Amino acid sequence: MKLLRSFRFYFVSMQIVIVLLFLYSGYLAFQVYQVTAQIATREQGRFDMVALAAELQQSSEQMTRLARHYAVTGAPHFKQQYETLLAVRRGEAPRPKGYFATYWEIEPQQPGKETASLESLIQTKPYNQEERQLLLTAVANADKLVLIQRQAFSMVEAAASGPSLGGFSNQGVSNLNRAQSLLFGDRFQTAQDAVMSPIDDAMRKLNQRTSQELGTLHEREEELATSIPYILVINFVLILVLLGLTNWRFHRYHQELIDLSLRDHLTRLHNRKYLGQFGQTAMLYHQRYNNPVCLALMDIDHFKKINDTYGHDAGDQILVHFAQSLSKRIRKTDTLVRYGGEEFVLIMPNIEKAQCQAYMEELCEYVASQDYQFESHNIVYTVSIGWASDIGSYHMEHMLTRADLAMYQSKQGGRNRATPAEETDIAAGVEPSADKEPSANKEPSADKDKVLADEQDNEIKPKTPAAID
Repeated sequence: MKLLRSFRFYFVSMQIVIVLLFLYSGYLAFQVYQVTAQIATREQGRFDMVALAAELQQSSEQMTRLARHYAVTGAPHFKQQYETLLAVRRGEAPRPKGYFATYWEIEPQQPGKETASLESLIQTKPYNQEERQLLLTAVANADKLVLIQRQAFSMVEAAASGPSLGGFSNQGVSNLNRAQSLLFGDRFQTAQDAVMSPIDDAMRKLNQRTSQELGTLHEREEELATSIPYILVINFVLILVLLGLTNWRFHRYHQELIDLSLRDHLTRLHNRKYLGQFGQTAMLYHQRYNNPVCLALMDIDHFKKINDTYGHDAGDQILVHFAQSLSKRIRKTDTLVRYGGEEFVLIMPNIEKAQCQAYMEELCEYVASQDYQFESHNIVYTVSIGWASDIGSYHMEHMLTRADLAMYQSKQGGRNRATPAEETDIAAGVEPSADKEPSANKEPSADKDKVLADEQDNEIKPKTPAAID
């Protein structure tokens, strides 16, 4: 369960990191899009504002040109075109389609439906206060210029309406001269400069302001464009790291699963599957180097009585206590395996037969001294051991069979003792009996029935303080 929680926590963490990477990449992409959109908006806004200011400027110049042509030639179509441009500028006539590009043309080709004065359009565009005020001043001065032009028109019309013989009368010629003098004189030029000068100032300030704003946005765009390759490299490196960690974590998880399958979940010792897979391999290794090996089969005495008296929880804790206590006492080169139930196997390499019996008796005494406190009960338990040496065969199953027979001799001999297997057993070809196969769930033999019957007669009693002393 702990492994599953650890594995789940790792994958949740990895998913969070990946989501954060995608979110940050998405944030950068949104920033690039936002800056690009702002640049496009500012560029379009600058174009619209410059075009509107240029319309005021060029329409004033066009109207001046038409007024002067009319004053010189007296041709009425110049005045008609003049009035059309003036009506469009004041919002009294529809603005032709594409008017920003064609307002200096004498004959706009496609009349539109929108009517809006130039002054109202200036109010709607995103000029700042200073720029808007300059353009409105230019509009007001353009209206003053119109008054001068209309005064000249009146003089031209008066000249044309007077008596003449093959041309204008003297008074008519005088009126034409006065109209031309009015439109080409210093007063008119000053009035026209009063229109153009504020427009030039407004356009200069507009260009300065928008250039600065666009420059800032372009700098931001360059920063983002510069950072994107680094972010991509970082993302690539992080993805490689995540893949490496994932592969490493899968490897560890695989190893932990293998370890779990080869260990007993209760005592955390190696289990019978481990003994079946690696026991004979270890034996072959020691056979190759001619190392002496002994194998012991241990069975906790009166274990069924412990379960019946104190409950299976107490029995489980006794098994854990036995495994932990014995693991501290045995040699580092020894391997302790839970064989099944209350039976354990101990593989002891590099130990002679003469040393093994003393070692087993020492373990019996050690286990008997390690009483266990369960709730209010002080439980004393012992272990019966049967052990066998390799005697040159190094065969795991044969050694287990011989140790099993020796362990039952320890049971019959009074328990809490260690009994060596007879060396003649293997020579005589001793095999496990049909009703006693070496398994955690094996059925007891006739000898074992007798042992269990003896265990029924001997009650397990908690150690009293006097007994402890």
